[in-house]
Amino acid sequence: MAYYFSYVDICYVCNGNHSVASGIVYKKGHIEAKVYDITRLFEHVYTDGLYWYNSHNNDILDDLFDFRVGVIYEVSKLKYGVKADLKG
Repeated sequence: MAYYFSYVDICYVCNGNHSVASGIVYKKGHIEAKVYDITRLFEHVYTDGLYWYNSHNNDILDDLFDFRVGVIYEVSKLKYGVKADLKG
């Protein structure tokens, strides 16, 4: 099971990690992933590297499980032309 977030170019694999890793090492095989376009979130969600926030009221939505995902997300927003919205 895998999810591909196209605009940020991240594929999140939920199971089959060993098989996926073997495929990467040997450069063979393929996986099917559900594709998600998250660009509609850009105006509504931001991160400070620790948490996901609602851009409209600054409420914490959830913990950010990996700061690197937050960096990629915020850089993608800049690429997409959405103004950075780090409040605080």
